[in-house]
Amino acid sequence: MMNKINREQSIKPQFKEKKAAISLVLGIINISISVIVSLFQPYSEILWRIRQFLPLITLLVALIGLILGIMGLKSQSRKLAVIGIVLGFVGLIDSIYAYIAEIISST
Repeated sequence: MMNKINREQSIKPQFKEKKAAISLVLGIINISISVIVSLFQPYSEILWRIRQFLPLITLLVALIGLILGIMGLKSQSRKLAVIGIVLGFVGLIDSIYAYIAEIISST
């Protein structure tokens, strides 16, 4: 019984560490998608076809990264969580701006 409790207690901090790292990775992915779309949008036929879905995808990635970063703040990887939160917030603002711009340009 005691072994099971110790094992559960050791799993919880590891999961918090992973939340902080996943938040950072999602923030980097979100910023990368935004930069790729911004740089190659006029040149790519593929991006033109899916550009209406990219703001929604980046919005979801930013929200998930932001939530995981907030959940990972109490871990030992606090710096990773804070960086993930900042990148998630920047990605959130960027995706909202891109979504509004897409709506305005389509009308």
